[in-house]
Amino acid sequence: MLKSPVKQLTSHIIDTIEILKEISGLQNIERTLHKIVKFLVKNLQCQTCAIIQINPKTEALEILNSYGLSWKFCKDFRKDIITDTIRDLLWKEKDVLIQKKSENEGLAKQLKLERDFESCYCIVLSCSHRP
Repeated sequence: MLKSPVKQLTSHIIDTIEILKEISGLQNIERTLHKIVKFLVKNLQCQTCAIIQINPKTEALEILNSYGLSWKFCKDFRKDIITDTIRDLLWKEKDVLIQKKSENEGLAKQLKLERDFESCYCIVLSCSHRP
């Protein structure tokens, strides 16, 4: 019996917790983020994966690391937190799951990156930063 997509994804995310616990002590955060993206893409067979952060100076969303997105798109990506869905995702850590884009076109439009998608899962990854 196959696991549901949410349970399967959640179990893969839990596997990354150890990486996230170590991220604050590492000298090269970019390499760690690259490993997280690589792990998710490999285990979930994603066509696109992105780690997006809130820039503390501009309070806009920016892409830190990605797979399946063009360099120019990532460089130019600046998105304000304007929708309730994105606010709930960031501040209430409420995961977003779209199993079929056709069932939720409005939400899919809010979360679209460079290209359209058929399914999507967004979660919050956080860690404690030490100086």
